[in-house]
Amino acid sequence: MPHGCRISSCRELVCGDEIQAQVGSVVHFRGRVTNLHPPMDLFWAVDAIGERRLIDFHEYAVYVVAETADALRAP
Repeated sequence: MPHGCRISSCRELVCGDEIQAQVGSVVHFRGRVTNLHPPMDLFWAVDAIGERRLIDFHEYAVYVVAETADALRAP
């Protein structure tokens, strides 16, 4: 997946991906994915200062800005 690509499901993520959550063109959060909950399509991420946030795709437009190593991704 290209960096900066908008995603619509937590199934497109792995722990360690760096994401950016926006409303319109305003960035509300940027951090690394720590936990995934696919049944509810939610995930948690932690920013550079340690704030942990639950990200909901209904509330934010989510973009992957950096991925974990390809070796960690499922085939």
